[in-house]
Amino acid sequence: MKSNHLKIDAQTSLLLPDPSWAASLFAILQTQGPYLQEWLEWPNKMNAIGDLQKMLKEDRALSRYGQKLCTYIVRQTQVIGSVALTRIDKNNRSAEMGFWLHQDFQGQGIMPQSSHRLNQYGFKHL
Repeated sequence: MKSNHLKIDAQTSLLLPDPSWAASLFAILQTQGPYLQEWLEWPNKMNAIGDLQKMLKEDRALSRYGQKLCTYIVRQTQVIGSVALTRIDKNNRSAEMGFWLHQDFQGQGIMPQSSHRLNQYGFKHL
């Protein structure tokens, strides 16, 4: 992503990972951890804020080099989820999509809009 930002609506954007979000994500894991662990492996590996900082730095680097495109859903200034294109295979023009959303924000159309916007970007630029 050239601008590090894809707009979803007036309040919501997809942004590339920022290590400064580690404390916010750690707080989410404190309340949403059991729910997220049902579907995702990475929450089990995050035992401290430093673990999240490292993950965010790695995700940003992998996104920069085209190996995956990990974006975080930010509503106003709050991180509320993530949607990513993983296993990007440029030769076969394919990728997998992964996502998660804080339970308090589900049922509002945020994930369908976010995944659609990332798909649009992926098909056009990747």
